[in-house]
Amino acid sequence: NFMVFWGNLFIFAPLGFFAKVIKPSVRPVFLILGCVGLSSAVELSQLLLRNGHCDIDDVIINSAGFCLGLLFVAAADKAVKKVSKNSESTVFYWQPFRYRR
Repeated sequence: NFMVFWGNLFIFAPLGFFAKVIKPSVRPVFLILGCVGLSSAVELSQLLLRNGHCDIDDVIINSAGFCLGLLFVAAADKAVKKVSKNSESTVFYWQPFRYRR
């Protein structure tokens, strides 16, 4: 039970982190709704395919992990603004890789 809880919590934390870094202009409410939908789809597939254990607690814990990732980005951005005296807005800049010849 302990490992299932922490595993579900921390498996979605990087998803929340990267979702906010890649799409900083999207409101967190919409990101959280997308996470709940994704987590619900995973649990529904476990129910329909009879593979794994379908549980609403997993959806809640996965969403909490996603929010943990969002909070990490928000806390890091706030710390960067405070240290740089509002000259920098974030430390996480996403630039897609472009191949150049």
